[in-house]
Amino acid sequence: MDLVPPEEELDSMLSLFPTEPVDASMSLRSPLLPLSGHGDPPLVTEEIYDLDGYSSYARTISLLLDAFLGDRIVAKAHPWALRHFIALSIFAEEVLDLLNNSSEVFNAKAVSSSALQQLIHRVHQVTTYVLSDVGDGHSWHQMVTVMCVDTKAQHTVGGIGKLVMSLVRAASSNDNPRDARILQAILQPILSHTSKEEGDLWMGVCRKTETKGKRFSFPSMCNAHSSLVAPFASMAVALSVTSSGSEPLRLDRYRNELAANVMGVRSTKINSEGLWLLRRLVVTAPDPDSDVVFIPQTRAVNFIKACQQWVTSDEDIEEEVESQMTVLFFHLAPILQHVSGSHWDFIFDVVENNLEVRDPPLFPNKPHCCFAERG
Repeated sequence: MDLVPPEEELDSMLSLFPTEPVDASMSLRSPLLPLSGHGDPPLVTEEIYDLDGYSSYARTISLLLDAFLGDRIVAKAHPWALRHFIALSIFAEEVLDLLNNSSEVFNAKAVSSSALQQLIHRVHQVTTYVLSDVGDGHSWHQMVTVMCVDTKAQHTVGGIGKLVMSLVRAASSNDNPRDARILQAILQPILSHTSKEEGDLWMGVCRKTETKGKRFSFPSMCNAHSSLVAPFASMAVALSVTSSGSEPLRLDRYRNELAANVMGVRSTKINSEGLWLLRRLVVTAPDPDSDVVFIPQTRAVNFIKACQQWVTSDEDIEEEVESQMTVLFFHLAPILQHVSGSHWDFIFDVVENNLEVRDPPLFPNKPHCCFAERG
């Protein structure tokens, strides 16, 4: 561990890399990834790679990963490193999914696919082990959630609690898709066995992160929903709570609020406010194999009507709007299966159009799929 740069230096190295995927098609991997960019293109630097195609950051984190696999006591003593392990795994996934497309972290022409696959597996091993002993039940969740939204709060929550807290707090000033994916990769396993009460605590973090603090900037979206603060981090928390299956009351209220708000979006804000409502609603959709009802039938019908009005308006609808609609229609279909009406023709038209947009498949080495994957 003495040969490894300190946490602050590794954080600084990571901050130099793009926070969005090298290709928008990566949005199929996670609902936290937008189909279109949300900022200026990152500055491309002349990165130096070793013979295996690793940048200095990739090699440093890979060596640290090997050290943690060899000494799990040390691994548990330094949970802050999970942020970098997961980040490296995300960069590796990009290169694997987008053949011959280098990132600034790996040189696709030199790095082997098997090496990247092994790296991802090793990251999963370490992450599972480090997160296996998170904290002491309800009281731990209560203290961490308070610290996530209150900078003055002080509690003993351990290294993992501090890591989650730092990721959530940082989003208030620098919200981005990559850090949201890291947060979700850490938080989802933590919440996998939580109670409704604990899920409610985290939905409180979701709501406060979404609207409190420094307002999020949408450089490419001039009409964006001005009240949003850290939408990516907020969605990461909501997705983690949803995936846990705990179904807290606040989550159900949140779904219904989002669906209801869709009906109030003006046509001029479909591609901004409307799109963000759809994105947030997607991450709250329950497992289709569960018995959870996404939203009530009447609200589902009204939601489809609102979407129909969007598409038939005079505004040019962005591709991602219909893409997010398609994902939501998948979850709404069972609710509407016994309701006849013109909404079915509309649903099939949108799905068919989305399939045409997705042809040929975006990932040449992956099976074709028009629906976003869950984390």
